[in-house]
Amino acid sequence: AFEAVPAPATDTQASFGKLNDVVKKRIADKQAMMKAMIVRRVEVMLGQILKEGKITYNDGVFSISHDFELDSDMFYTVSTLWTEENSTPMKDLLNARKLYTKKTGMAPDLILAGENVVDNLIYNPDVTSKLNILNADFGAIKPRFDNGNQSMYLMTVRGVGEIYAYFGAYDASGTLTTYLDPDRIYMVNSNFFRLAYGGIYSTLLDGVKPLDFFSYVDEKPNHRGYRLFLESKPMPYVVHPRVVLSAKVV
Repeated sequence: AFEAVPAPATDTQASFGKLNDVVKKRIADKQAMMKAMIVRRVEVMLGQILKEGKITYNDGVFSISHDFELDSDMFYTVSTLWTEENSTPMKDLLNARKLYTKKTGMAPDLILAGENVVDNLIYNPDVTSKLNILNADFGAIKPRFDNGNQSMYLMTVRGVGEIYAYFGAYDASGTLTTYLDPDRIYMVNSNFFRLAYGGIYSTLLDGVKPLDFFSYVDEKPNHRGYRLFLESKPMPYVVHPRVVLSAKVV
């Protein structure tokens, strides 16, 4: 990827040491934006692992596709959806946590709720009354937003853990699509996730180098500005076939 940076007349070459402070600042700002795009790419792929158990990515330059073949028994629908009168949300959450612990040997350290699940946890009086039976932090809703993030701490359910709402979405050919299924709740343990980077080839590096990203500045023809290049090949992956529990609850 690259972004064009206009060159003031005072600059005579693209060597970073020769650029004036204004251009250096603009290049640094562009680099920060491009690195944020890489983080966004990783977020997209992590969302695919949670939602589909596989990664499919193609930005026109870099492409990758891999199915992690996660255990299908960890993707299921509860016997009675929470939108029905005789639902058992407390039992479903406890059973999900117990299943995850039995299958992986570790408790989930992150619980994410899709958008429709969040609505039921907050606005469905039948669900909220069943979670608040002890009236003491047993499903007590305490929304808390973190600036700049697309997540929200929602509630703590005793015996289950903290539940977070997640609103991340992307543009899929003009359609706003959420990373997570809005009708599901997800349990994961972050210790089972890894992040690797593919090697980057460049003549400036004298071959292939194992870097998380590589960036350089090149002068455009006729001194009309500078081109900023940044390359990265992130690859999140998992080390356990039951790393994700995904339960459809609404």
